Amino acid sequence: SGRRIYILPTRAGLAFGGLMAVAFIAGMNYGSGLAMLLAFWLCGFALAAMMRTQRSMAGSELLSVRAESVFAGQPMPVVLRLASRTAARDFFATTLHGADLKAEATTSGLSSAQGEITLEFAPAPRGIWSLPALQLGTLAPFGLFRTWTWLAPPLQVPVYPRPEGGRPLPQAPGSAIGQAPGAAGHDELTWLIAEPALPMAS
Repeated sequence: SGRRIYILPTRAGLAFGGLMAVAFIAGMNYGSGLAMLLAFWLCGFALAAMMRTQRSMAGSELLSVRAESVFAGQPMPVVLRLASRTAARDFFATTLHGADLKAEATTSGLSSAQGEITLEFAPAPRGIWSLPALQLGTLAPFGLFRTWTWLAPPLQVPVYPRPEGGRPLPQAPGSAIGQAPGAAGHDELTWLIAEPALPMAS
């Protein structure tokens, strides 16, 4: 994800830039060295924050993507396992966005450099469901800049047709000799299974 990383200032970052501009203009107009020092200090802090935010995204890596098959009309859960080569706190507030995503998923308070994010997509129709392109972004560590990149994992999951009716599945075979598997009934196929023959005495 370090090849194409995009970064823009947030609302807090724009406000911080306005404060920096006001301090610089005030220092120029009134000849105040203290105001100029504040303006340059704020500029240096903004540059450091931009580099840290970019590093937090460049140091992240997608380890695995997994999803389980569901029936048609059920939400599709997708689990992404991420790792960070930088400090664990740089992985805070990592969010993913995708098409038909029901809710935004966010990691918070990771105790290690690895973590999982569970996404829940809208109910999928029957057939082969393909994972859409995802947007991985972060505001760490100061929230002045937002950086993001795009992920396109090649994940395809079969979505089975929704079963009709509410009949229970066949029960497990009986363990005793002469006991037919499941409950007997004309509505089930278990009555077609013949009882095992008893051994004949010699």
